[in-house]
Amino acid sequence: MDMYQLQELLKKKWFIMIASGILISVLLVFLVLQAITKEEANSPQDLVTQPDTPQTQQTENVQNQDYQIPANSPEMQKAIEEAKQSAQEYDNWQANLRTDYPWLRKLPLATPKYFVYFDLDKGLFIGRLYPKRGDNVEQMKVDIQRQLKDVKQIPVENYTFEWIVIAQ
Repeated sequence: MDMYQLQELLKKKWFIMIASGILISVLLVFLVLQAITKEEANSPQDLVTQPDTPQTQQTENVQNQDYQIPANSPEMQKAIEEAKQSAQEYDNWQANLRTDYPWLRKLPLATPKYFVYFDLDKGLFIGRLYPKRGDNVEQMKVDIQRQLKDVKQIPVENYTFEWIVIAQ
C-alpha cells in the first residue's frame, strides 16, 4: 500500500467519522426538541372558559343522554343499598380478623431461607423452607417457631404448621 492510497483511506475514514458525528448531533437535537414539546403538552395550561352556546349545550345533552339515571330511581336505590351492605360486611370481616388474629399484621416472616405466613382459610401457619445443602430442617422449624413466639409475640402453640420444604 503506497502513501497515496493510505491518505485516501484516512480521508474516507475522517469523512465517515465527521458525517456520523453530524448525524448523531442532529438526532440528539431532534430528541431534545421532542422531549421539550411533550413536556409542554403535559404541563397544565390556563383553561379558557367559553360561554355556553346553544350548540355546546345541545352536544353536552346528547353526550350525557345515555348515562343519565335519576338519583331516586328504584335501581339506583337498590345499587346503593347493596353497596352499603357489601361495605358493612367487609368492615365486619376486617373487625373480626383484628379481634381473632391481632398479630396478623406482623406477618409474613421472611428470609432467604424461609417464608412463613398464616392461611386464613385453613387457620394454620404455612412455612416454606428453602434449605441449602447441610442445613438442618428441623432446627430451622424450631427457630421459626421461637421467633414467631418470642419476637413477634404470636401464640403459635394455638395453631398448627404446614411445612413445605423446597430443596435447593
